[in-house]
Amino acid sequence: MTITYDDLKQCAFMAREADRLREQMLRVRAKVEGGGLRVVVKVTGKGDADPVGTAVSDLDELRVRWQGVIDRYLSLANHIDEVISGVDSPAQRVILRLRYVDGKRWGYICKQTNYSYSWARELRNRGLKAIL
Repeated sequence: MTITYDDLKQCAFMAREADRLREQMLRVRAKVEGGGLRVVVKVTGKGDADPVGTAVSDLDELRVRWQGVIDRYLSLANHIDEVISGVDSPAQRVILRLRYVDGKRWGYICKQTNYSYSWARELRNRGLKAIL
């Protein structure tokens, strides 16, 4: 099993994109359920006469996009996780998984692992040397 650095970056991006789409879906759903939608009539006389219908349509579109990202992400993440499992150092495995499988930013990783930024990056670099 081989992976490239581009595979790792793509997986991290997809993890963050899936989270972003999920948050958008939650915001739209909250508007629909909370009654935060209102009819808007523009000066032209045209407007969104059915804001709930539009929100439901938007929610469905977001769900389809999210599912596509999730499907691609899971396939790549499973492959990357198998490769990371071969790294000897548990600390390096944790850093690699947080960064590339979970798509977490350095601030989050450092806080969760209680490592300094420079040490977390050093562990990442050592882990990358082991898998690439």
